[in-house]
Amino acid sequence: TWLVLPVPTGWAAATSLGAGAMLGLVLVVARVRRRVRAARGRGSARDDTSRTESLGVAELRRALDTNLARLRDSDEQRRFTGVQGLADLGARAVPSLVQVLEESDAELRYWAVAALEQIGPDAAAAVAALAGRMAAEDEREDTRIFAAHALARIGARATPSVVALLKSPHADTR
Repeated sequence: TWLVLPVPTGWAAATSLGAGAMLGLVLVVARVRRRVRAARGRGSARDDTSRTESLGVAELRRALDTNLARLRDSDEQRRFTGVQGLADLGARAVPSLVQVLEESDAELRYWAVAALEQIGPDAAAAVAALAGRMAAEDEREDTRIFAAHALARIGARATPSVVALLKSPHADTR
């Protein structure tokens, strides 16, 4: 049985599972959803960056710096908060995230790709960088998977890059 589950961050998981494993996965997803709802209720999942429409240049720079620092944090919840904060900034966070994709830290690249995936169509300026992440071997296979998700969410503007990736001699890239 193939199961595709939406998770609270908009990412999808697809896997081949038996009935017992499927029940376990459903319980885990339910727990994650409760944690995300609780975190949003406390206001910890999103902070002052949730009102990004009215940010001036100084405030935008501060929000970018704060959330990029969260991506570098060792605490996964803070990294998740950084992803959400950067996603709230939308297209304004894309140039900084493209720079992060060139970092040597595989974990940092992973979280930057996750933020670009959350930004979706507004991340069109990152198509070339995401296609580069797809073509490059990465220490974390998840990075390539989420780069593919990000390109899919960007949509038609990513089509030429995706077509080029389909011509790759490497099966993992295709």
